[in-house]
Amino acid sequence: MNRFPTAEERWPRQGEIIKMKDWNSITKTTNYFVATAADGTLIRSADGTSWTDISANIPSDVLRASAYDVTENILIIASETGMIYRSTDEGATFSSIQVELYDGSTPVFTQMACGNGLFIGANTTGQTWESMGGGTTWTKAANMGDFLMDINSGLQVVHRYNLKKLTFGGGKFVASVQDATGDESTVANKCLISNANAAQSQTSSSYSWT
Repeated sequence: MNRFPTAEERWPRQGEIIKMKDWNSITKTTNYFVATAADGTLIRSADGTSWTDISANIPSDVLRASAYDVTENILIIASETGMIYRSTDEGATFSSIQVELYDGSTPVFTQMACGNGLFIGANTTGQTWESMGGGTTWTKAANMGDFLMDINSGLQVVHRYNLKKLTFGGGKFVASVQDATGDESTVANKCLISNANAAQSQTSSSYSWT
């Protein structure tokens, strides 16, 4: 009888690094794959098979997302607590900046993407932050989950979508979303797109998620 390989057989690992972790992002830099886990574990691999734990290179935190600017060789690791960790040597060392204070409930960062000379970080509600300074400075930008709607002859901001995933490709940022609690939308397309880029203003995505 044929059997399915176990997770441990499918994912070769170095020691116990890969086993039993809440891995939530993986990013390719010039020379490494870099993966993050919610318990603060950070690992990297040159070939995707042998992994090295580099958690000691970054402060202990709830790591949630990562992105890499291949042109500028900048790796960004984002945490649930509002911290951005920036590396210019593919994870050997990091500097840090507190972008937003954490209220203890809503994660500040859960997604991160890079493209068009711009880093965009976001959380589960769709709130975004942008950096066109290589991750050294950040500005609060659009909430892609909020829409201005005419309700009872008056314009109101309504939260319609929660963010699931954020990525960049083909010159565009693409976000997959799902209906927020109470939203009665029947729109089949649950992806929002932004053409935000560093040539525009620092809050270039504020009006361009469609």
